[in-house]
Amino acid sequence: MLVPGKKVTEDGAATVAREYSLLHTSDDIYRYSFQAPSQTTLTDRGITDATIADSQFVPDASVVNIVPSNMQSVLESIQATGTSTTGNGTTTCAKNALIGTALVSVVASSGGKTVQLVPGTSKDTPTNVKSSLDLKFIVTVKNSGNLRVTNVQVRFWERNRPNPVQAQSQKITQILPGNTATVEFQPTTPVPFGGPELIQVNVVPVHCEKLVDNNKATYPVLFLA
Repeated sequence: MLVPGKKVTEDGAATVAREYSLLHTSDDIYRYSFQAPSQTTLTDRGITDATIADSQFVPDASVVNIVPSNMQSVLESIQATGTSTTGNGTTTCAKNALIGTALVSVVASSGGKTVQLVPGTSKDTPTNVKSSLDLKFIVTVKNSGNLRVTNVQVRFWERNRPNPVQAQSQKITQILPGNTATVEFQPTTPVPFGGPELIQVNVVPVHCEKLVDNNKATYPVLFLA
């Protein structure tokens, strides 16, 4: 049991990791030793309207590959982000939880070359980006807190278009404290020439995140043929 205010020890984390591994293994044993051969037998006998149910003791795919060295961070995150309900029905996060993400950079990759975009507004000097069929934008996000974050949503929006372009969204499964992760976006429509475009990137705040000023930025870009 996770007790609020009580430190998660390395031994405790190792114990949880070991038990978690057993649950994950039991799913694999069921899947390969019973479910698959049983389904094959049904098919061989011409029974096509029946299926063998799944066994999934471990539903959270984001922590399936957790090893003991990372389990402590997982448990600390669960402990800190667990919410409590006040008398008026509102939820509160732990006061000592340092949880958050930060937008580090956006890099344009085109024709084998890369250029880092410079934040600004439509009045600032845009970053020149060569257009190509393989043009993509690589967004780097950092875990700026001291607890693991999961399911981080990153949104990418091409603005200043004559015809509005729908924002794109990508999800980062998890980022450990101090680590970074990247997601890639490709233009969904041909890029415009002759005038600057504004690219807006927003890292959606995670649960219990308080500082959000460093989660988003806008980048003026001028596409070149």
